[in-house]
Amino acid sequence: MTTPTREQVVQWAKKSGLDIMPGGLQFDWSERNLLAFATLARADIEAELETERLRLAACGVAALGYFDGCKDEYRSASLDDVLRMRAELESLRKDAAKWKDYSGTR
Repeated sequence: MTTPTREQVVQWAKKSGLDIMPGGLQFDWSERNLLAFATLARADIEAELETERLRLAACGVAALGYFDGCKDEYRSASLDDVLRMRAELESLRKDAAKWKDYSGTR
């Protein structure tokens, strides 16, 4: 693992809401502390990646028609699109079945 640059740590700290700028928390830029910050940043990124994996899985389940809900944190615009398209597909299938029954009675 390479040691992150000072700028990378500053960017991660800003994203995380930490104040390590002049006048804020005094930070020791030693390699050990940079590695600790990088480890925390990596944990955040891995958690975010896991959430995205679950969002993708929810889309797949919804596309197959087996979706019956999920936590709000796993909902996405893509999932809503898939659910909307799946509902439209089911509606069209019902209409097609009605027409098939209707045309078969003649």
